[in-house]
Amino acid sequence: MASSYSDTIDDIEMSSKGMQFLLNNDLDACQSLFDRYRYYSPLMNGGWSFVSFMRAVISFDDQRLVQAGRDLAESEKLCANETTSKFTRPNLSPDPKTVTYEEDLTRRIVIADCKLYQAILTLIKQELSGLIGAGLLLRKAWKVYEKLHNELFDLYRERDPNAEKDYGAKPEDNPVIEFEKDPEIKNDGDDDDELSFKSFDSTSNDLMNELPLYTVKRLLGSVSFGYGLFQIALSFVPPRIMKLIKFLGFEGDRKAALAALRFSSQSTDMKAPLANLTLLWYHCIIQPFFAIDISSPPDVSEAKTILKRNIDKYDKSTLFIYFQGRLERLEKDLPKALATFVNGLNPSNSQSPTATTTRYNELDQILVYDLGFCYMMMLHFEHALTCFTRLKDESRWSKAFYCYTCAICSAAMNNGNASANFVKDGIKLLQKRSNPVELFVQKRLDYLKKYPPSVSSAYILVFEMLYLWILLPLCEEPTLRKMLQITEKHGRDSKDDLKLRPITCFLEGAIHNILLHYDDAQNCYEEAFARVDDSKLNFTRYILPFASCELGILEYLHRQDTERAKELLTRAKEKYSDYDFDNRLQIRTTATLKIISSREASATNK
Repeated sequence: MASSYSDTIDDIEMSSKGMQFLLNNDLDACQSLFDRYRYYSPLMNGGWSFVSFMRAVISFDDQRLVQAGRDLAESEKLCANETTSKFTRPNLSPDPKTVTYEEDLTRRIVIADCKLYQAILTLIKQELSGLIGAGLLLRKAWKVYEKLHNELFDLYRERDPNAEKDYGAKPEDNPVIEFEKDPEIKNDGDDDDELSFKSFDSTSNDLMNELPLYTVKRLLGSVSFGYGLFQIALSFVPPRIMKLIKFLGFEGDRKAALAALRFSSQSTDMKAPLANLTLLWYHCIIQPFFAIDISSPPDVSEAKTILKRNIDKYDKSTLFIYFQGRLERLEKDLPKALATFVNGLNPSNSQSPTATTTRYNELDQILVYDLGFCYMMMLHFEHALTCFTRLKDESRWSKAFYCYTCAICSAAMNNGNASANFVKDGIKLLQKRSNPVELFVQKRLDYLKKYPPSVSSAYILVFEMLYLWILLPLCEEPTLRKMLQITEKHGRDSKDDLKLRPITCFLEGAIHNILLHYDDAQNCYEEAFARVDDSKLNFTRYILPFASCELGILEYLHRQDTERAKELLTRAKEKYSDYDFDNRLQIRTTATLKIISSREASATNK
């Protein structure tokens, strides 16, 4: 641990400077700054572990994910220590054995953030064994966020008569999470995590009044980032896990989450630009990913406003360029999205020679990933293959997944030898863990090893991936019509594998659905149901719950048959198990059933 620093620094300004390095692609400079001052103050230490977390999230590197978990645990432990000797910044408290009220608040925010980020790391890994632990971390983080948010909002409201208007919502109007009162659980260990230090167990009004309005708004902006991110992260937790960790309800909470993130994005805290990125993440990734109706585009108006407000300031930021491309893809302007991703990969966008290397190792990979899928959506397999081959060589995240994408692209180009080599490499690179993506890839690599696909069958596997990655609805209409022709003809060639017929029928239904051909979509979904029993492939099992879900949504939105919709959605939710991406479908079916229930209740009350 560093013993001292030659100068007293403004850690608020310094932490914001570090975040500017991060957003302007210079991850090494950002890391270096926070490494240097990590023991100066709780704020700088929290920034240090956050950078470690961000690098892990950006890279999906297993080693970085593990290291980030350790760094977050260290920050949490340091900030939980009541003594002031752990940090080198001069203590401004009258009592040398205690910390100031501002530092107490800062420490508690850092601790809550660390718990939230650790939960997100677990959710990113998508390992079933870690979901309950992630849920418990979320529960503990929430208890701290709720207390801090209410405490700071009350201070803000006392000082500024326009507080509620400026914030966009009153905390009491947005009950975010309720906890079951279980008499058998008297103490689950959460009390120790609220970390209201003994020095401030009963904070006097005098101490509270010492905080200037500027500081109150900055701290409220800081806690609002985690407060909003928390509620969005919670949407990743499947309903069955929610029950185990005693969470109740999530519908309607997004209003509070978005209000908190919008306030944070306008604050002077170092996390303000990150709040903008989180809002973009919600609108460009989360909202479309869990969309109920695949035939309706999501509302991206706020994402457009955020990008317009920030693009000049961060015109060279890979992260903002990334979301610009995602937004253009959501609007089905694939040529424009391609140009955005390609321009973002141009080394001239780097601000310094040292930043170029860093970007190629981490930040560029997120652009290459989406660039590859854009090409796949346009059926430009040669270019898609180039992108996924690069990721197979450079990325540390699921090399087997990239081998599989390379294999089906090669097969679709009628290059069977290359496809077989990618399959062979992918099987060697499979990681032994209960990760949904790895399980998905393993089943298909094993299949391709036994049954090298025809060109037509390879196309079906490409379309399957586009559907499961929520990209099929974003394909351009001429491409969708070409896909429809391919699915309709599949099976006519003797080389086509008829065991893929359930998937083919299901995909044909999904394409009809997107093209608003609801009668044809229904017929195809129902045929897929019937054909699953005839298939000997274990990876067609997901067709039954997914087709049931799609049929239920179609019945509700386009047939107005609520009872039939509820029957199908309940079947999708409760009848099936042990299929690909079951947690994702659980979230989607539960959300749809909640919407139906809410609208029925509203109609009854009228």
